Amino acid sequence: MEFRLWKTALSESKFDNHVAAPNAYNGNHASASYTDLVTRFSFNDNKNLSTDKNISDVSGDISYTETGSAVGFTGNFFVNIEEEHKLLVPNLGPNRLMSSKIRIEDSKLFISS
Repeated sequence: MEFRLWKTALSESKFDNHVAAPNAYNGNHASASYTDLVTRFSFNDNKNLSTDKNISDVSGDISYTETGSAVGFTGNFFVNIEEEHKLLVPNLGPNRLMSSKIRIEDSKLFISS
């Protein structure tokens, strides 16, 4: 639910992260979200675009801002949706919150003589 314009093409891994986690803003290097992200229009606002056609640029670097406007909207067509985000989380072993590597099961040991 955003439009982003970057100065350089994102690497495949960074692009995949943006697709899986829509709120991600990482780029090809540590400061790319500030230096390489030219324009970022967010469409998360629940507003009537037939009366308020302005779409704000919410990118980090405000030395250059672009204006956006909604054209052809006749009403408020925003609906509440449930977003799913997938983030890459480092594997920290058993301390990881969602770890399924350790299972505790009931078992019996039979000793034969």
